[in-house]
This record gives sequence, C-alpha cells and structure tokens, in this order.
Amino acid sequence: MVNFSLNRMRHVNRLEQLLLAVSALAMCGLFWQLCQDSIESWRVHEAALQFAKDLRDIEFKARSANQFLELKVLPATPSRPCTLVVTSHLQEVDRRELPGGVFTTGELKVDPQGVPQAASSFVLTGRGRSCRVEVDARGTVTIP
Repeated sequence: MVNFSLNRMRHVNRLEQLLLAVSALAMCGLFWQLCQDSIESWRVHEAALQFAKDLRDIEFKARSANQFLELKVLPATPSRPCTLVVTSHLQEVDRRELPGGVFTTGELKVDPQGVPQAASSFVLTGRGRSCRVEVDARGTVTIP
C-alpha cells in the first residue's frame, strides 16, 4: 500500500501540486491566526487582572492614608501607552501604565474609607479583544 501512495505521488500533475501547496499554506495561515487570537485574548485578560489589582491597591491606599484618591486614565499616545494616574488633592500619588496595545478609559474616586463614590466600569481592549473590570458601590472589584 505504501508503494501505491509513493507511485501516485510521483504522478501528481502540476495543478494537483499547486492545490496541495495552497491548501497547506491556508492551513498554516489559519493556525497562525488562531494562535495570535488566543495570545491577544490572554494578554488583555492578564492586563485586566493587573488593572483589578491596581484598583484594589488604590482602595487600600485611600484607607491607609485616610484621604480621597482619584484615578484618571490618560489615553495612549504614539510615544507612551495608556497611563493610570492616581491623585490626591491635585497631587500625583501614583502612576502606572497598561501594557502596550491595551486601552481603557474612565475614572474612579475613592473616599478615605476606601469606598468608591460611585460604581465604575472599565473595558480594557486590545486588537479586537476586550475584558471588563467593574467596581461596585461597596468597592468590590470584579472581572465578570
């Protein structure tokens, strides 16, 4: 049976060879795209996990320092990624950056007890993938 397959392959015409090559390239392309999509989804989710941790840190800092804190998200520019700026009474307390290619918008104000003044929702996006981080009125940070 193996000899039959080898003999058959020797007599494949040019059109069949071309179709086989195109099919192989198409399969490789689909596999590559699937891998890239999976990696990007993972990257955005990891950024959301870190962002949720940063939000919890802000609540903790507000309680520890017994002061109002405000988080503002500065949009990305060609020279720098999306930046999270934490301020207290117009004075910068902390500055963190999201990974390159991951974006979000919004703001959050936290009182001296570490409780947000209002519920907030942040949607982190990157290359067509998105992940939402929510902060409820009690200060619970979740990724639904």
